[in-house]
Amino acid sequence: MTILGVMALVVGVALHVAWIGKRAEARGRSVLGWVAIGLALAALGLRTGIALFENAAALDSGALTLLSLTAPLTLTFAPLIATVLVLLAVPTHVSIGKAWPVHEKVAGAGKLVIEEAAIELRWVDRTERIARAGLSATADVETVRLSWHDGATARELVLMPTGKPATRDGRVRQAEVIAARLQS
Repeated sequence: MTILGVMALVVGVALHVAWIGKRAEARGRSVLGWVAIGLALAALGLRTGIALFENAAALDSGALTLLSLTAPLTLTFAPLIATVLVLLAVPTHVSIGKAWPVHEKVAGAGKLVIEEAAIELRWVDRTERIARAGLSATADVETVRLSWHDGATARELVLMPTGKPATRDGRVRQAEVIAARLQS
């Protein structure tokens, strides 16, 4: 019976660790770091819960005895769930770089490279260089809208960032960061 309990505990912790890893990845955070935090807190909770469990027989109150008997499970899973809740509360993090993978409706997958005086859009079959002096960039939900004048012609291009994290919140944050970098 003890073996089944330990196996159930291990499976439960593994599922929660996977949940932490998925949430950390979706928020652009270090998966290993957040999993390590969750496991450390769960181990501390399990240790405290076992200590309370061992002293349950000495308690006079029925309610305290019941709480002490369930303490190992409660104090193991509560920190894991709290770690996920913290991850859900922190803002999405994206790396701030000079090159961003993007997707454009017509041209498909490409790369946006931000340089000091210009930006370069690299596609499989062509490269386009645009001066930053006349460039306007705005974040439009999950996309970046670029506007500039090419001679007498006004041009516009809508790009969707495709970097990590590859979630809606990640794309929104990437679009905001790219637009801010191009406006500075």
